[in-house]
Amino acid sequence: SRSAAILPDYVVDFDFVILGTVRQQTITIRNPTSSNLTFQIDQFSYRNTGFSFDCNRVKNLPPGEAVLLNVTFDPRGANLNLGPVEC
Repeated sequence: SRSAAILPDYVVDFDFVILGTVRQQTITIRNPTSSNLTFQIDQFSYRNTGFSFDCNRVKNLPPGEAVLLNVTFDPRGANLNLGPVEC
């Protein structure tokens, strides 16, 4: 059976990013449950924000195991103006 989980908010702070540069951070996502975990990132929700992820879907992540996820921020590629960006 499938159940939906509500995930906590997580802040990935890129600090100041100079327009024309691309920044990347790696985050660790660990399965804290006692069951295998499958999830997917809705890339469409982040379209035109400058943010992208190196994977769309994680399938059957075992309990206690972790996966690394690269988050990239490219402000020029998204034609963003100067100023704070949050999504």
